[in-house]
Amino acid sequence: MTESTCFHITPRQQSNAPSLPLEEPQLFDRVIAPVCSKHGIRAIHGSHLPLSGEIAEIAIGRIREALLVTGEVSASSPDVEYEVGATLALEKPFVWFLSKQFMASPIDAVRKSEFVHYSLESELEVDLARKALEERLLGFVASKDTIPASDRHVSTADNSEPFAMLVAKLNRVRAEFADDHKSNELGGEEGKILLSEIDATLAQISNGIVRTKQLTQGLKPALERSLLAYPGLRTLIDDALNVLGTLLKAIGI
Repeated sequence: MTESTCFHITPRQQSNAPSLPLEEPQLFDRVIAPVCSKHGIRAIHGSHLPLSGEIAEIAIGRIREALLVTGEVSASSPDVEYEVGATLALEKPFVWFLSKQFMASPIDAVRKSEFVHYSLESELEVDLARKALEERLLGFVASKDTIPASDRHVSTADNSEPFAMLVAKLNRVRAEFADDHKSNELGGEEGKILLSEIDATLAQISNGIVRTKQLTQGLKPALERSLLAYPGLRTLIDDALNVLGTLLKAIGI
């Protein structure tokens, strides 16, 4: 298993974001990092990523792998808006921080969200910000533990080998199915469903986050039904089902 991380979104040094709160550079060091460390989570500051042409891809990878995403949303910049959007699209748990210097965030995507309104002017204010973050963090962990294993989002990074094996098996089934379909040997509604579930699974794996329900209630039943509908593909489908079973055990299902 990979370590638990928290990715902190903030304008990077080259962003020149207007009106960035003077307190913001301390937010990570005095609030986010200590709270995360207390609970065994490694906090990663967005501005500490390598300044390269691949920085957007690196940031998205960090967000995808993170247990939790935090963000300073008092000011807007292209990188902050991009990473906030990615956080929401990936349905990652988040905590947005808004300086008490501001009434609202300029970022449209978060305006309806709840914020931790913070100030670091005194130790009391710092303590309040820490408690607010910790309360949300513990609430997320508690709710995560109550989500059925059959309906969670899992990172492919945690079980990269079985996911890679599943991709290989599904691509073989898909390729064989496509060739036979062109020669009119295969077809029908079950075939369309099978291809749809394979494509949906491959897309999620490619994105790095897979909903377990897609594996258990989408892909697996489609493969099992295809065993009866397309006996000519039995060996390939059996292989895919065996790999899928190994993967489900690895992720605790």
